[in-house]
Amino acid sequence: MDAKVPTGSQAPASSSGSAATTDSAKLNALVDRFVALDDVVAQELADLEYPWKLQAIEDRIQEYSIFNEDINSRLSARVMQNYSEFAQGMQQVQAVETELTLIGVLIKNSRRKLQERDQGVVRGSMQITRQHRKRKHLEKLLQTLGEFQGVVQMDRNLRQCLDSERYCEAISQHAALRDALASDKFKQFPGLLGLREGLGNHWAEVQRKLSDGLKSAAVSSEFNPERYKEILKAYSMMSSDQALTAGKELLRHTCDFIVAVSKQCMLAFSAAPADESPADWHRKALLKDLGRCMDPTHFVACTAQLYEHLCNFLYRHQFLCAWHVTQVQIADGDARDYDSGFREVLRDVLTELVSSKRIVWERVQQQVSLVLMTLDFQYPALTEDSFLHILHLTQILIEEGDQFMSDYQASRSPGSADGK
Repeated sequence: MDAKVPTGSQAPASSSGSAATTDSAKLNALVDRFVALDDVVAQELADLEYPWKLQAIEDRIQEYSIFNEDINSRLSARVMQNYSEFAQGMQQVQAVETELTLIGVLIKNSRRKLQERDQGVVRGSMQITRQHRKRKHLEKLLQTLGEFQGVVQMDRNLRQCLDSERYCEAISQHAALRDALASDKFKQFPGLLGLREGLGNHWAEVQRKLSDGLKSAAVSSEFNPERYKEILKAYSMMSSDQALTAGKELLRHTCDFIVAVSKQCMLAFSAAPADESPADWHRKALLKDLGRCMDPTHFVACTAQLYEHLCNFLYRHQFLCAWHVTQVQIADGDARDYDSGFREVLRDVLTELVSSKRIVWERVQQQVSLVLMTLDFQYPALTEDSFLHILHLTQILIEEGDQFMSDYQASRSPGSADGK
């Protein structure tokens, strides 16, 4: 860097070999100078002798121009010498740039498609989650609806059992329905409030059906033993606080029909007053009113019909006692085919039927006395033959009553002797 480059006037005349060597040294010095980070112009000016001579500066510029041309020529030669490699390198660089551009485009497209797929996966997973939740909700809803259907089916089965007179199954269905509606999972649903409130109505319907069946067994002209057994089995499934016993129900129906038949017989042979409609007269007429309105010629027919119905009640009561005796014997002989509750009901009803004979016969005597007291036994409206006929019918009724009460008196006689 410190070496001074001589001007053209200072250069010695020598051979071409020494000149080339000198030029090479100068070029090397210039290379070092121009590659260095110092101010080249300031260094060149410092190398010049002061005061500065314009010719020397021009010579230095001319010298550097020659060096520049030489360097450019060398560089051009070097470039031309390696042009094919340079062109190939440029092509490679261009190809790499093209590939890099294509890779960038592919990466951008891949990112975009990946983002779309990611969004699709997210949306799909969210949809799957929603569908999964919806499926669970629907499964829970279907389970609840299935339980609802089960409860409603119990209610439907209960109604069908009542309609088909399957009273034992109806009581079982009622108990199952009551237990189902009492569970906590059904308390929150107001839609089942009607079924819950209808339990009382169903139970009342069961009791009414059973009572009607006992009424038919007590007073009907036809006796269905299978239906009567079904009723007794149903009573065996009921607790004592849920309904009256079967024996008390039979007694109540028998006594009610004794009173009702007495009035119906009187109505059949009595004429309503002219100022009364038959419907109103049948509804509010009393036995004494019916007796006054009856023609004495109908006394015998009315009494005969009444006594016939009363005797039928006594016969049916006696038949039920005998039937229960037989069934108790069968149940005791084959206990495996008879439920203990049913056997107990058979015995209890038999006991109540036997013990209620006195009540039934007293109610018959009471109604007969009321009817006979309301009839106007006045001669000559009532003939002597008619009176004797009525007396004869009454005597027959008393004999039937004595026969009816014979086993009752026999069963009570040992107790009476012990009491004495």
